[in-house]
Amino acid sequence: LSRNTSANVTNLLTRVNITPPHESSHMLIYYPFEIDPVTDGAIWAAYDTLYKSIDHGTSWVPMPGTLDLGDINRIAISNSIPQEKFVSTDEFLVRVDGSGGKHDIGEGLPTGIFYTGKKLLLTDICLSTDSAMSDRYAWVSFGGYESGKKVYRTNDGGSNWMPYTSGLPN
Repeated sequence: LSRNTSANVTNLLTRVNITPPHESSHMLIYYPFEIDPVTDGAIWAAYDTLYKSIDHGTSWVPMPGTLDLGDINRIAISNSIPQEKFVSTDEFLVRVDGSGGKHDIGEGLPTGIFYTGKKLLLTDICLSTDSAMSDRYAWVSFGGYESGKKVYRTNDGGSNWMPYTSGLPN
């Protein structure tokens, strides 16, 4: 992860490493990061812990409640409730709050389904940005070819999930 310190985005000499510290024994090809939708200069990045920087990546602090989650592969941040994050690994999906609370919200999702010997993996998390809908709405998608098991929706912050198939091809 790097930040360009020049207005010339093609000048590689002006890039600064802003990778947060980590001690994961596993190496992912892609480490997820998100720009905070509310706080200017704030970035979130993850390895086996979720880290926050409030100075464009110069320094990082681990978020309480996220230590040793495993290799985090997705992060989603709420616009109207920015202290809440949805975080996933290959094994589970959790909602973490700013006080260090961690809530398993994967119940009802097809995380244990196998297709041709491979686990069906969560591929994306999207939180509602429509304030009229409320930020308790979220969608998750899964890779694979399981009929009707590609997209799930919640309207209560992850307590209950429903398959969302309207208008989607199989």
